[in-house]
Amino acid sequence: MKKLDISEPVIVSQSTTEPVFGGGWQDPMIHCDENGVLFIRFSGRFDDYDAYGREDANPLFRSDDGGKTWTRDHDLDDWVRSVPPLPNGEKLLLREHPCLKEFPPLPELPPERKGHLACCIVRDVYTVDELTPILHDKVAKEFAADRILPGSNEVKRETCKVTWKNMPVHVSPGYLLRVWPNNEYRGDPDGVLWMPVQGAYVAEDGSCPTKYCCIHLLRSDDLGHTWEYVSTVPYLPEYTKPGAFAVEGFIEASLEILKSGRMLLLLRSGSLFPFPKEDEPEKPAPSLLCAYSDDRGKTWSRPFEFYDYGVRPCSVMPGDTLLMTSGRPGVYLRASDDPDGLAWGDVIPLLSVPEEDRYRRYYEYSCANNGICKADDHTAFVTYSDFTRTDEHGVRAKSIVVRKITLGD
Repeated sequence: MKKLDISEPVIVSQSTTEPVFGGGWQDPMIHCDENGVLFIRFSGRFDDYDAYGREDANPLFRSDDGGKTWTRDHDLDDWVRSVPPLPNGEKLLLREHPCLKEFPPLPELPPERKGHLACCIVRDVYTVDELTPILHDKVAKEFAADRILPGSNEVKRETCKVTWKNMPVHVSPGYLLRVWPNNEYRGDPDGVLWMPVQGAYVAEDGSCPTKYCCIHLLRSDDLGHTWEYVSTVPYLPEYTKPGAFAVEGFIEASLEILKSGRMLLLLRSGSLFPFPKEDEPEKPAPSLLCAYSDDRGKTWSRPFEFYDYGVRPCSVMPGDTLLMTSGRPGVYLRASDDPDGLAWGDVIPLLSVPEEDRYRRYYEYSCANNGICKADDHTAFVTYSDFTRTDEHGVRAKSIVVRKITLGD
């Protein structure tokens, strides 16, 4: 296993006015453009879908010196410009559709379509085809996207069509939510794009094999203009250990395509939110499972327990080393030099939570959502929130930090 040199945290931005539980200054993501410029974007407001994309809701910071210093970037399109280029030089970033908050009464559902669990919230599950006669293009089979053409800096908004017979739509009291493409896509040597998305699972015959959220694999053969459903990795009840709490199904995923062609999925299956009840044992479900495919995503291995801390699994491959971050409580890093991605090194804590605070006060340390990006074949950068820091006046300040990871021999 290659030696990892991890720098001390550098503060990107701080706020002394945010509540520790919820609020902003959390959920950071990171990009590195082809010139080595780093960009970090995070939540400046919490769960405000109406504010999506506004600068106060998702502030952007940049570093032109390898993460040593950071300044505010007021051109939010730089976030799109910083994504890795596609084989033809275009840049593509997929975005969530806003929640639909106003819609007429919907058809009655059979019992098996009611009460699905998706991202801690109970939802009813329809398909796009079932709701199209009522909501028309408000539930079209498409994703929103930003695209930049080669030689241009202008961001063009577009929609990407999706071919998926039973594409699910999630409805809770007061709003409707489509499938959300907030996991990064990966390109293979043939120029095909592959992307995991999360949502309910409506099978070919219209049945629901599970009431948990699942991960679905999509592919694009035209650089993201259209996407096609490939397969589903369903979360089944037997994956949960007896006495575990906060089981959510597969609600986040990170996909890697190894040099052997094997696809590896790191799957978040739970977290420490909500808190355990007083009469429940204080132990989480295994919150990060792993599955692999050797036939280009058509079939998947049975998911196996990989790690206990699985919120926001993220991964990158500098050179031949696979790096993975995840968290809650705290934030952790693992590395693998195994060509099959199954043998991993020891866990490296980036931000630890004391044992006495692991279950009921973990949120005072970090939201645990994190991001990681590759800079070159020897370097990566990781970002996460740290709520234990203070500002220059000694006042507690929710902080976004970044650390450099250098791979040695």
